[in-house]
Amino acid sequence: MITPMKKVTVLCVESARGETVEALRALGVLHVVHGATPAGAASAATAEAIERVEKARRILAEAAAAASDRQPSTSRPEEIVERVLALDAQREACAKRLAELRTEEEAQEAFGEFDPAQLRAFAERGAKVSLFRIARKAASGPAWESFVHGGAAVLAENAGHIAGYALGDLPEIAGLEPVAPPARRLSEVRGDIAAAERETFVANEALAAAVPDAAALAEYAESLEGTREFQRVGESLAAHGAVASLDGFLPVEKVAALERAADKHGWALWVRDPAPDEKPPVLLSLPRWLRPVTVLFEGLGILPGYREVDASSVFLAFFSLFFAMILGDAGYGALMLLTVLLLRRKFPKANAKPFWLFGLFGVATIIWGALTGAWFGIEAEHLPRLLRGVPWLKEQSNIMWLCFLIGAI
Repeated sequence: MITPMKKVTVLCVESARGETVEALRALGVLHVVHGATPAGAASAATAEAIERVEKARRILAEAAAAASDRQPSTSRPEEIVERVLALDAQREACAKRLAELRTEEEAQEAFGEFDPAQLRAFAERGAKVSLFRIARKAASGPAWESFVHGGAAVLAENAGHIAGYALGDLPEIAGLEPVAPPARRLSEVRGDIAAAERETFVANEALAAAVPDAAALAEYAESLEGTREFQRVGESLAAHGAVASLDGFLPVEKVAALERAADKHGWALWVRDPAPDEKPPVLLSLPRWLRPVTVLFEGLGILPGYREVDASSVFLAFFSLFFAMILGDAGYGALMLLTVLLLRRKFPKANAKPFWLFGLFGVATIIWGALTGAWFGIEAEHLPRLLRGVPWLKEQSNIMWLCFLIGAI
């Protein structure tokens, strides 16, 4: 099977870099990828990123009540954070805009659908129109009665105030307040309010749709915490001189050995799962009987990818079968096996895998040749009955059917 890997970064002081490399080489567990020197302000930048992620998580937690049956997105965590924070900023801007618009609406509501263009037209013709407001309790007495009967028009009344307009300047009446003409129609203000409310609704819906991404942000925040802690260790090491780092991959079961070595040599370690865009090296952990297949993989220059399925056993089984069918003669298979055994005896210290592989091919050829009754090309009628093989495999149509079946499998 394909051995699970961990991504590892090893930190040490620059002066001990050579010693660290030698110790790692002696340990023999780390596949080094590259080295780098961590930046001194890295942990501060990571802390700021963590704050942004936590803020995005709080926003999504508040939006969770509006979320329904939604699915997580396929966006990267960084993109989710940016989107959530942008939507929250959009909501805040809409809330501020709505507060301003409602204040404008409240001030203008008493005058109704007043057209500022008409006021300007009257002013151009020399006719001044003044808007006013007065508390209801102050709207009494001879001066007020004279003002109302003299041409002032009341536009709206409520329990507390009276609003209206008059031609010319306003008289001196206690409690009578002039009101600045509106900049636009009341319908325009209400249209902007409706648009801001729609924009707020759209932002809230988008945040509700992002609620399922909260789990991804939690994992991202945890990853950033690990990153920051590692960076802080690196920055503290920098007090003893320049800091160097080595990146690499190692099998999961070797992590404990590397941690013991780190304790001994004073290294800082950051161990985590490989990122989706990283390509860890492939280490095949095969049982002894299956290890000869690595000779084939090396000869053909192929290996399964880290995130692919290990097909070593299937590959070896079918390759052995194809080899046997192509050679096809049990006698030649026996000669091949004998040759392999003699060579192995002559070279006992050589790599055993090629001998095992070609020995397996010889055995497979003997079995196939015995089943088909092929012995050094001798005609079947000249062979003992026991060596004539299986009659079914003598028919060409049956062999074709078998080959199609093997191909389908």
